[in-house]
Amino acid sequence: MSRNPDDHENNKNVQTNDTQSFIVFVQPTSNRESGTKNSQSGEKSSKDEAKKKKNKCRGNRKLQRYKAKLRKRGFNNEAITALINNYNQANQDQNVVQESTIPNINREHLVPIDNQRTNNQPETSDKGNIQENVRTTKRKRATKSNNITESLSQISISNIVRKRPRSKTMDNIQEQQELNETTSDWKPKYLKLSDQIFKQMLSKSLSDADKFVQLLDTSEKLKYVRTYAHLLNNVFYLKLEESFWEHYKQVCISESIWSSPMLKNIAKENNLFRFKFKTQVQLEKHYQLIQKRLRTTENNLNQYKQQPIHESIDINTLSTIMTAFVRQGQHKLCAEFERKKLILQFDAIDHRLIKTFYNLNPTDDQIRSAKIIWQAAQSKLHAEEQLAILKQRIYTKRLPSSFNILDHSIDNVEHLLKQSIINRDKSATLSFRRLKTIAQFKYDIMTLEMTTVEEIIRSHVNIIADEKKKLIASAGGQVPIPKSLVQIMNAIAARQSNMVQRSQCILKKKLSVFDDAPMTIDMTGAVGANIVQSFKTGLTNNCISYSDQRTKDFFTAVENLLRRLYTTPLPSKLLARTQYESRLIRNTRHHIKKSNIIIRPTDKSKVLHLGSVHDYHRKALQYMSETNAYNEITSGINPCQNHLQMVLTLIDPMLKNKDINLQLWKQYMRPNAATIELAHLYFIPKPHKIGTPLRPIVSSIKAAATGVSHFLDILLRPMFNQVTKATTFINGIDFVRQIENYRNSGRLLPTTLFVTFDITNLYTMIPRHGAIAALQKFLSKHADNRRIHGMTIDTITRLARLVLDTNCFVYNNKYYQQIRGGAMGSPFTMTLANVYMWEWEQTLLEYQRSHNEMYGRYIDDIFMTTNLSFDEINVRLIEANQQDENIRLTHTISSKVEYLDVLVENDNGQLKTSVYHKLAAEPYILPFSSDHPRHVHRSTINGRLIRAIRLCSHLDDFDKERINIEFTLLLNGYPPKFINYNFNKFFQKHNVLSVMENLDNIMYEQLHRTLLYQPTIKERQQHQHEQQQQNIQSKDLFIHYTFESGPLVNFTKELKHLWNEHYINKNPIKQNIRLRFGTKSNKNLCQLLVKKKPSKSLLRDVISSD
Repeated sequence: MSRNPDDHENNKNVQTNDTQSFIVFVQPTSNRESGTKNSQSGEKSSKDEAKKKKNKCRGNRKLQRYKAKLRKRGFNNEAITALINNYNQANQDQNVVQESTIPNINREHLVPIDNQRTNNQPETSDKGNIQENVRTTKRKRATKSNNITESLSQISISNIVRKRPRSKTMDNIQEQQELNETTSDWKPKYLKLSDQIFKQMLSKSLSDADKFVQLLDTSEKLKYVRTYAHLLNNVFYLKLEESFWEHYKQVCISESIWSSPMLKNIAKENNLFRFKFKTQVQLEKHYQLIQKRLRTTENNLNQYKQQPIHESIDINTLSTIMTAFVRQGQHKLCAEFERKKLILQFDAIDHRLIKTFYNLNPTDDQIRSAKIIWQAAQSKLHAEEQLAILKQRIYTKRLPSSFNILDHSIDNVEHLLKQSIINRDKSATLSFRRLKTIAQFKYDIMTLEMTTVEEIIRSHVNIIADEKKKLIASAGGQVPIPKSLVQIMNAIAARQSNMVQRSQCILKKKLSVFDDAPMTIDMTGAVGANIVQSFKTGLTNNCISYSDQRTKDFFTAVENLLRRLYTTPLPSKLLARTQYESRLIRNTRHHIKKSNIIIRPTDKSKVLHLGSVHDYHRKALQYMSETNAYNEITSGINPCQNHLQMVLTLIDPMLKNKDINLQLWKQYMRPNAATIELAHLYFIPKPHKIGTPLRPIVSSIKAAATGVSHFLDILLRPMFNQVTKATTFINGIDFVRQIENYRNSGRLLPTTLFVTFDITNLYTMIPRHGAIAALQKFLSKHADNRRIHGMTIDTITRLARLVLDTNCFVYNNKYYQQIRGGAMGSPFTMTLANVYMWEWEQTLLEYQRSHNEMYGRYIDDIFMTTNLSFDEINVRLIEANQQDENIRLTHTISSKVEYLDVLVENDNGQLKTSVYHKLAAEPYILPFSSDHPRHVHRSTINGRLIRAIRLCSHLDDFDKERINIEFTLLLNGYPPKFINYNFNKFFQKHNVLSVMENLDNIMYEQLHRTLLYQPTIKERQQHQHEQQQQNIQSKDLFIHYTFESGPLVNFTKELKHLWNEHYINKNPIKQNIRLRFGTKSNKNLCQLLVKKKPSKSLLRDVISSD
């Protein structure tokens, strides 16, 4: 109970002459009483009175410290309460004895009652043999309503001559606690389960347990069985404890824990994990208590068995099922006891290794080095444990609860966005920006924590290495090292290895509290027909009959394999998750259809963007109005059939007269009247730009002129790439190669500036006549006798005009024709835009060459260097911007710029490149739970690491990117063990493991140069395409199937086994045919949720088709 803040306390020391005892008591007094007492010496100043008012009661600090000590020793609240009660009882008994030896002491005189305080009577002592000495105490004590002190320390009566005996020792309390029924988090609690769950668990214990569960049709039978299970569970639990303490005794004997004990100070100085083992007497006493409890519990169980039960329940059957049931329920408990035994073994070995070290009589310097090594090793293991737990939290999406505070308590924007005055679309955009900012902050904080912990680990590793070098140096350069020093170093290393093993065991236990990562599974229809057809095609190409008996048996075996795999029941966890995700997709589709929202994949990203239909439509119309590139077909007639006639009228005579290169022309390029559809327009958002503008995409996969567009792209793009190879960037890796060549040539100066500029709406802003003219000029300059692959420039020009003239599409239930530029989505459009840009950039390119500067372009993104001043280069860019009214530039001039996916910086003449992440970029990659073969996830890790090493010129930047890669992998469900394994495998493959462990700059520079100039996948495909085609024309049999998690994971292995069984092991075929598998993926979220295609009635000319 809290006291009045105006009250204060004084301690009085009362001493009796007869008993030589003293009484320390507390007497609370009010301000009025204080004023009365001090009236004899004068009134106190107002400052002193104000100072007393500030003193506050903080409770019984002595009792609080006592409870804290007990909690540190592992006592729970019940044990602490029991100890305090025993303490109070002992004090009460002693107070009775001591009060009887103190004559003429009245408790009312020691603690005044309410009436005395109310009447403002000063306290006086009417006993002459009591002397009052008033003193001020440091702590203030609160009083109860009856004026009896609240804590144990407020009134303590002790005898000076006779020391108060302790009521109970800590060991006695521990033994009393162990006598009670032991509880454990892993111990099943059958009496607290519901009847339904208990029956479900019981039915799964044995194969025929279902019949037994059916007999439990009354509450009495069920109660009897539950109590039986509870008693049997206690018996088995006590047997596990008995086994553990027997093991404890054996370990102490085998490791000489009792025969040669270690001093406590040595244990503490050397970071011994267990400072104190149980003594032999304590262990024997505790073991007897466990045996006593076990005998009592077994007697209770035997007595319970004697109770009469229903005649339908056989006692033997009950005993068999209950034994299996309880054993099955204690598998985690058994594992926990085994873990405790293992930890005990590590502690005992640690005890022995320390003694072994000191038995070698090391010098003081060697002891100091050993202590430093062991302390650094322990700190390193602790840091690694923190890092592993953090990664596991990220992987399982179970971040600390403190991170949730950032979602609601860090700003006031969330509250402001709820106001109705803000437009809903604007509110959604602002809310997205807020959540993105908070998510990025969390991302940065966790990345920083990972970086810090890794740096701590490296520091401890360096300390250990330095101390080991000092030990070797202490030999004074002797070769070989003295045997005594070798023994000491081996002893230090042996204990260090034991510490690592112990830490790994504990870490495994801590990580087990996190659930395993969820795994998705999606079973689809049978693929047997497609697989059989693939085998028939492959056998025919290799001149092998598929109608003989052997092939028929093989096809039958394949069908049986597929039937077995697809009919294998799924585990309950996977089935429940599959059903949940199926319901989630259906509900999401229903809400999307019902609400006024639209989902689209974002530009230059793989995440989905949620927006308003009206907002999308408004921005789309605004884009059409700004570009003036589209005209509505007011007649409302679908031009699909008209386009078909235009294409066939042009290309059929060309094919007949062989005006078209028949080696490049493929049959699928000719439009099919039964399948053609009009193109449709849709927009994808650009959330990385202000206002989230839209990018138009024309989907023309089944359009009439799509085949012609593909043909022109295949015909002209290789030629254009070859001509513009020196000034064209293939990707960010090619850009880093060229900028490093620029530096190596000595042209990079401290004054060098980087210039980047982007061309606005390139595809839709180029004029048609200007583009055709640029194409004709390009072909005339680089054609061989005005022919490209045997085709005349006039033929190519007519085909190009055909593609541009048939750029019509459907949008918002209306037909449009594109009158300017090319359709973004058509293969030939990018080649035509590149040709137009090639014509435009010639002036700027010649200017850069004359000044020995760098110039390069990737479609509509241009990069160049300059040593001119900022104003001079700005004037030059203004002139370039006015060169063509259709080309509008947005430029950046700085010593540090972002280009493609590279951040490039001129640091006072030193070039630095690193990976650039856009602010709106999401940490999303292929999830680990997706239905893809595991080698795809391994390739994802390797590809990210290779890209980081190629783009990052400095080790520090790579290390940051490596942590970013690891963090991204964890967020996408990649297990930490899988990540660590593939990381180590990657660095071991390139023999640069020291790069990750010790941040070796020299090794990294060599690795950077080696990987940077290795050909990329696309470059290898370009150089080896023809050779690969020759290799796969025969000898290889391709099998394509839909990969799925679950039973079909091992489908390829089992199919290979069947192939070897029928065609290799028995009567092998002469041809050495290899099975090569190609996988297809199931539908992803974009395919399931995003609807971009209008109805077929709008895309096809229904009347003409009919």
